[in-house]
Amino acid sequence: MATYLTERIGKGNPLIVSNYGRKAFQISEGSIVVTIPYNWIRSFNDLVDKAVDKLVDKLSKTELKILYAIKENPKMSQIGIAKITNTGKTTVQNTIVKLKHLSLIKRIGSNKTGYWQVIDNNDHKFN
Repeated sequence: MATYLTERIGKGNPLIVSNYGRKAFQISEGSIVVTIPYNWIRSFNDLVDKAVDKLVDKLSKTELKILYAIKENPKMSQIGIAKITNTGKTTVQNTIVKLKHLSLIKRIGSNKTGYWQVIDNNDHKFN
């Protein structure tokens, strides 16, 4: 049949067997059917987790310090964050804009009485 469609390196079949077992293969005369279960929610969440990790990897040390300061005390003012992270208020303001743009934080409530929510990997849940 279409033997040119089969893999040439030979690593796919052992990988499928190690992850899904031999029951994933149904061999009959003239055909091989491979059934791989696909969990859309888990796989999509894994992709989101990896994307968030890549975003965090792109942050500078100062930006990470500001992000962690917000996570530790979501109600802290920008001046308070600047003092704790030993940075200027403008740096904190610019970093907050960047973190919001990257969807790593969001504001809950008003500017005066609200707080920052750091969006963790576990907050990305799709049904």
